[in-house]
Amino acid sequence: HAEVWVHNEAITSAQAAQLATEFDQNIYSLVTENFGMPSDIDGNGRIAILCFDIQDHSARADVDNYTTGYFGAADLYKNEQLDMQVSNEMEMIYVDTYPTMANHSSNLDVTKSYSTLVHEFQHLVTAVQERFIETKHNATMAKWLDEGLALAAEQMYLKRPLTDYIQYFNESSAIRDGRSLLEWDNTGPLANYSLSYLFLQYLKIQANQGDAIFREIILHEGTEVEAVESIIHKYIDSNLSFSEFMTAFRIALVLKADTGLYGFGGNKNFDTVTTQVYNGSAPNLKAGGAVIVRTNGGVVEPSSSKGNDITFTGVYK
Repeated sequence: HAEVWVHNEAITSAQAAQLATEFDQNIYSLVTENFGMPSDIDGNGRIAILCFDIQDHSARADVDNYTTGYFGAADLYKNEQLDMQVSNEMEMIYVDTYPTMANHSSNLDVTKSYSTLVHEFQHLVTAVQERFIETKHNATMAKWLDEGLALAAEQMYLKRPLTDYIQYFNESSAIRDGRSLLEWDNTGPLANYSLSYLFLQYLKIQANQGDAIFREIILHEGTEVEAVESIIHKYIDSNLSFSEFMTAFRIALVLKADTGLYGFGGNKNFDTVTTQVYNGSAPNLKAGGAVIVRTNGGVVEPSSSKGNDITFTGVYK
C-alpha cells in the first residue's frame, strides 16, 4: 500500500522499508476500516510517503513548534483541473525527518513518525470522502472536526490517550482565556488541537458506541454541526442541541463526573484534565469559546452588556 520517497538521503533504504512495512501492516487497515478508503488518481494502488526535512525553522530536536508532517488536498487533482502546477497528482503524505525522527539526537528513528503517518492518512481519506464521494463536492471539512478525527485515529493506533494534548490543555493560557473550539486560530494551534481532541473523545464516551461514531460523522452528508448533532440525537439525547452539548462538554472538563453528561464516563484516562480559572477583564469570546470564573459561592449576575449568544452556567464542585 505504500511507496516511500526520500529527499536528499534523509533516511536510509532500510529505514524507508521499515516505514513502508508499518504502513502496510498496521496503519493502512486501521484507517481504511475505521474512517474510509483513499482514492487512486495515479492508478498504482499506493500511498506515496515523502520523507524530508520540512523547513519550519526548527533548529533543535527539543523545540515545541515544528511541523511533523502534512497532507495537501491539491495532490488529489490533476494539474489541468487546478489550472496551475501545484499537484503531484498522486495520493501523498509528507513526513518530517528532523526534528520529528530525531529523538533529541542526530540519529533518526522512523518509529517517531508513525503517529504522524496515521494522522495525515486519516486526513487524506476524509478529504476523498468530502470532495469526491458526498454530494457536496469540493467541500472541505472544518478544521476543528477534521483535526479531532485525525487525533482520534492517533489514539486508536497508539492504544492510549494522547497525554501531550491533555497536558497542553491543562497549561494553555489561550484555553484559559476563552479559545473557541470551532474557530481555528493558527497563531496558537496547539490550543485548538487540544480542544478538538478532548471534544471528540467526550463525544465518543457519551455516545457509548466506541470508535464507530467517527466513520458515521465522516459519512454524514450534512454540515459538521449536523453530523455531530446526528450522533448526539441518535445515541445520547434526541432533545439535546449541538450548542447545549458544547456547554455540557465545558462543564465535563471541570466536573469530570463518573456518570452522566458532565464527565468522561469514569474513564480514568481523563482524570488528569484540569481547568484554569479566568482572571482577566471582560473576555472577547467567539462562537464555541468559554471561560471559567470562580464566584466563591456567590452568584454571577448576567451582564446587560453581554452578547445575546453568551450564556452563564452555574457549576458547583
